[in-house]
Order: sequence, then C-alpha cells, then structure tokens
Amino acid sequence: MLDKLSSRERLLLMLAGVLFGVLALGLLGHLILEKRSNLRKQLAQARRDVKTLVKLRDEIQSMASTGNPPDENQLLSIVTQSLQNRNLTASSIRSDEQKVGRNDKRTLVKVTFSGVQLEPLMQFLYDMEYTQTNGVTVGDLHIGKALSRDSYDASITVYVLQPVKQER
Repeated sequence: MLDKLSSRERLLLMLAGVLFGVLALGLLGHLILEKRSNLRKQLAQARRDVKTLVKLRDEIQSMASTGNPPDENQLLSIVTQSLQNRNLTASSIRSDEQKVGRNDKRTLVKVTFSGVQLEPLMQFLYDMEYTQTNGVTVGDLHIGKALSRDSYDASITVYVLQPVKQER
C-alpha cells in the first residue's frame, strides 16, 4: 500500500504516524503520572488515617475497662479498702447519690481526715484516681494546715457517674 504513494506522501505519513505515536505515548505517560500522583495522595491520607486510628485505639485501650460502675456500697468498700491499704483513718465517711442531668446519677463518697500525713494522703489520691479500673474519680480536694507540724486536715470527694436505668 505504501508502494503506491510517492516518497513525499510516505514521508508525511511516517511523520504523522510517529507524531501520533509520540502523542499517544505522551498521553499515556501523563495518565500514568496523574494516577501515580493520586495514589500518592491517597497513600498519604491512608497513612494519616492509620495514625489516627492507632492513636484512638491506644486511647481506648488506655481507658479503664469499666464494665459496670460500682454502686454506693461498692464505692464505699473501694474507698475503705484503699484507706486500710494506706493505713489511713478517716474522721468521717459519708456517701450520697445525686441525679445529674436526665440520664445519669453521681454516687459520691466524701472522706474527711484530721491530722493526716501528706504522703499517704497523696498515695490514697493516686489509688483512687489512677489505679481504680471502674471509673472512680476524685472530684473535690481541700487540704488545710492542722495544728501540729507536718499534718493536714483534708476533705476528699470521690465519685462515679453511672447511667440511670430507664423503666419502660
């Protein structure tokens, strides 16, 4: 078929073919580079998402696995057990339940100390706030200087928030 064409027409046809091939390769190269760029962006986003998920997973795992929050008697027993473990004697221990909002209630235990050393008191606070795995939180802490040296009067409120059981 090329034999029937003149040399000038063959040259023009060959140049058009080469130009078409170069354009096709250029378009294909452009599409490949664009796809690679999109894949890089998606990979970067996926890595950020994975980092976020790992961070959230670690936060969830570091949170206390509470299960069921303790009721008033269980909270009293947790507090008194921790007091006994630290050889602390409380002046008074009172418990109370308060409704918080529509769906929650707060179980409170207020512990008052007279003439207590600071170190066992701080260890007790640490026990309540960080080593308990059932949602116990130290709400209020008031420390005042007692009459004797290195002893303090303290008032601590420990509480647990729990949902109110809905009756239907």
